[in-house]
Amino acid sequence: MRKAITALLIVCLSFGASAILAEPSHSTLYTIVRLPSLGGKQISVSAINDRGQIVGTASDAKGRSHAVLWQGGKLIDIGVLPGYDKSYASGINNVGQVVGWSEKPDPKYESASQAFMWQKGKLQALPTLGSETMAVGINNKGQIVGFAFTSSFVSHAVLWENGRIVDLGSSPTKESIYNADAINDDGLIAGEVITFKQFHSYFDLAIYYKGGMIDLGVIKGRRTRVKAVNNQDEIVGWAEVPVHAEKIEGYVAVVHGGKLKNLRVLPAGSSVWDINDKGQIVGQLGDRAFVESQGKIQDLNSGIPKQTGWVLWTAQGINNRGQIIGRGLYKGQESAFLLSPK
Repeated sequence: MRKAITALLIVCLSFGASAILAEPSHSTLYTIVRLPSLGGKQISVSAINDRGQIVGTASDAKGRSHAVLWQGGKLIDIGVLPGYDKSYASGINNVGQVVGWSEKPDPKYESASQAFMWQKGKLQALPTLGSETMAVGINNKGQIVGFAFTSSFVSHAVLWENGRIVDLGSSPTKESIYNADAINDDGLIAGEVITFKQFHSYFDLAIYYKGGMIDLGVIKGRRTRVKAVNNQDEIVGWAEVPVHAEKIEGYVAVVHGGKLKNLRVLPAGSSVWDINDKGQIVGQLGDRAFVESQGKIQDLNSGIPKQTGWVLWTAQGINNRGQIIGRGLYKGQESAFLLSPK
């Protein structure tokens, strides 16, 4: 299967990040807004919906991490579940439903997590399989994906819908586990099969199709990570060699009928974080945030006004309006941003 996937590479750009992003022409394509924080040093963004609502995580002045929502220029602290001291937001749909998880210290496993959904000010814990849970993605129908541990601490990919948890199963072998990372509006779930062998972990691209998880193999013999899937059944993420940052490449994989239809690999040093329904992708290439549209990669730093004080590191989300969220430096301080097309 690994050889078959390598043979499916239909586009492989062999030049590096410096060749792509060197000396870009400058034109103002976006307005940029710095997202407010909770007063702490840490801030990250996870997802943006078509209404321009953004979710992520920010620390307060005491260093405590809280899930947050930015909307209309305002910052809303989503808070934490009772009995927990941290929270992280990972996804939001067009209805404004937010998913993520809360954490608390655990003497046995360092920390324990509980998945949640937040809507209109109400934070609700999601059902479990007997132990820890994390929710990482949600579609516009309110279906949520993530993973849950059983009481014997075996990890299962799961789906939450209509107030109940659906077990998507676990690997038939003790050496592997399943992850569910993203879901589109048709219910296609993308994730990974993680196999542990001889003190190493191997990540295969996987989809949940017709009642079972299908292992699509690895990309270029590397650990394959999944970040998003759009409504055209295009999956994005990156393939990596652990510890070697220069040996990472973003990819766009198209699936159809439970099979990998085609695969496109981006330049070395790239990672892809999101894709919208128009096929526009965003991510990081080297140390610069980029957007790719119609096969052309653009350094986002070349699309904002000069002398703004910004250096855009990575783009982590894009909606169907072309608005982009990410992280970078603003006047030397790590900050999160929102770009809106002019």
